[in-house]
Amino acid sequence: MRKSYFKAPNSLICNDALSFTARRVGMVFFAYCNALGGCRKSYKTIAALARCSVATAVKAVRELQEAGYISVKRTKYYSGKLERAVYGKNTYTVDLPLLQQGYTIFNRAIFSQELTDSAFVVFCAVVICAGNEHRAYPSISALQKKTGAVRSTVCAGLKLLKALKNLLVQLCVKKNREHTANSYILCNTSVFCVQHTAGEEICQAPVEVFSLRGVVRNLENKVKTQITRVLNYLLKKDLPTV
Repeated sequence: MRKSYFKAPNSLICNDALSFTARRVGMVFFAYCNALGGCRKSYKTIAALARCSVATAVKAVRELQEAGYISVKRTKYYSGKLERAVYGKNTYTVDLPLLQQGYTIFNRAIFSQELTDSAFVVFCAVVICAGNEHRAYPSISALQKKTGAVRSTVCAGLKLLKALKNLLVQLCVKKNREHTANSYILCNTSVFCVQHTAGEEICQAPVEVFSLRGVVRNLENKVKTQITRVLNYLLKKDLPTV
């Protein structure tokens, strides 16, 4: 039985020079290539895995080829029905040395997720930030830098991921009551695995974070303590109380 996990280079996911669709198609090639980097898939199969049209898949393959992530070799075979040589499935070869610069391990089930191309890339960026954990603390600005997307696109992707229950988003507050980067908990563990890095900086969590509910409870306790102190002071001074 074939393993369900594959390695995807971080440089592919975080390359803002590529379109979101091209990055998604590129992950398809890395997911279904053999040990030597070879992959034979029809454009129809590639489009189905990347959830795009055949024309969009062709454009994405051309984009990846120009960027140097894959090389394409067209094959021919003789058709007895047509009695002439016809084109068959292309042979694609991915650039496996890219994995030495840092990669993330995903499950092939990630291609079954009903995600837009931008939300797909945003989710991959969050997984990279999580490193070997199931929780990440990247700011919106950090996700913008990793994905090359504008703020509204990142927020829309996070909203979709939250709706599909791939991410649990928690508001984090420091001790001084200032808001910090949100906490993103990876809920659907069937679409990702641990990450092995090589020179890739992982987002680190704040030293001390608290949930909003905990902060409110802490404030309530402090208010009750202050009221108790005032009442005790009034009783000691024999002053009238209201």
